[in-house]
Amino acid sequence: MTEFGIAATVAISIAAIVVALRMPGGCLRYSFLCSALYLAWVVPQVAALRVDDATPQDGLFWLVIMVVLCLGASLVGWRIGLMQRRPIASVASVRGDIDVVRLFWPVAALTAFMALLHILIDLQPLEARQESQWSGPLTIIAFFLTLGVIGLYLSLFIALRERSPRALMLAGVNIVLGGAAAFVGLRRGPLIEFGIAATAALWFCARKRVPIWLLVAGVVGSGVVIYAIGPLRSAASEIAERAGSSAGLLSIEVWQQVDFAAEIERATRQAADFSNAVHLIDSANRWGVFTYGRQSWDAFVFRWVPAQILGADFKSALMFQQTVDWGQIEANYGYTTIGGTTSTGFGFAYQEFGLFGSFYFLLIGILIGRLWSRAETGDVWAQALYATFAGSALHSVTHHAMWLIVQIPLFLLAIFILRLMAGRGTRYQGPGRGYPLAGR
Repeated sequence: MTEFGIAATVAISIAAIVVALRMPGGCLRYSFLCSALYLAWVVPQVAALRVDDATPQDGLFWLVIMVVLCLGASLVGWRIGLMQRRPIASVASVRGDIDVVRLFWPVAALTAFMALLHILIDLQPLEARQESQWSGPLTIIAFFLTLGVIGLYLSLFIALRERSPRALMLAGVNIVLGGAAAFVGLRRGPLIEFGIAATAALWFCARKRVPIWLLVAGVVGSGVVIYAIGPLRSAASEIAERAGSSAGLLSIEVWQQVDFAAEIERATRQAADFSNAVHLIDSANRWGVFTYGRQSWDAFVFRWVPAQILGADFKSALMFQQTVDWGQIEANYGYTTIGGTTSTGFGFAYQEFGLFGSFYFLLIGILIGRLWSRAETGDVWAQALYATFAGSALHSVTHHAMWLIVQIPLFLLAIFILRLMAGRGTRYQGPGRGYPLAGR
């Protein structure tokens, strides 16, 4: 049955990718992004656990079922979102036409804020910045840095429409800021988000699709970096300490120090994140350790209730303090987690509601599908949200199912402020463009 589930995941992913590439937008569509992630990241690691004698087979069985359900829920939700006729509230709040000239200064202000955050990161100790999982002030800075995708997309949008020196300079600053986090800081999330934002700008603004050869190279390259991110960071850190500067993926020396074939094979075989998920799922089934939404509530409170203002005790009182008891899992299975790994969105969702945890991914699919429908009408705000949501939706698979959901208020607030600053301008049509910037 496990083999059948893996085969079903492969078949569904390939079918969804083929269909997406034949549709407008191609590789930018969420059905392509989601399926590519399952095919390149989920399937190899789940298949590796199948031949690992130390893996609880019952837990693996239910993990595979969960993988199939979550993939199906994501694609079904995407289709539902595309078919909706009435805009949902979150999208309706950002409707409206926009004048590119009036959009410039709000985006410039957002860019300045992003630059300030990058400066604050540089002021943090090097050891803290090189950790695989940030903590302390870096977590707060990283939270607001997610808004950089909005700035990157909108600056590229302005550059492609206005094509003035100031627009190109604004886009250049955002490219440097986004590229610093992705290619120098070696953060997997920003790397994926950078690619999505650039692809979105090409499609929504210029109606240009990424060539197949470049798409294949990008997918393969991203996969290599994601699987070998640990050794790449170690090599970059060593060079930074020796040379006093950090070049990340831009340094040939960094690439020369990593045996990519061996690292990809090791990471796939070890499958640490999915091994965590298997043990978590098996433990939940055996001892009934289900949390029924308490972890989701805690994640939301942790993100949005400021302890510095309301007090740590007040914040703690609002939370269930529901966390995974890895100590008990270690006692039961003799299994120890590796620092910096996750239990994936599957493990998180399953511990919350069992197989019904796939509802998280159905909801995300519906939201992303609806945003795509609005974005395709020319709504620049929906386009910016789609470029931002898509990457976070993929993180909901790799990290935990609430990843996107807890960030939605921040993204919507940013769009609301930008729209308020830009005002309600007139409809803009660029040279040779016959479609409106924002549909009605």
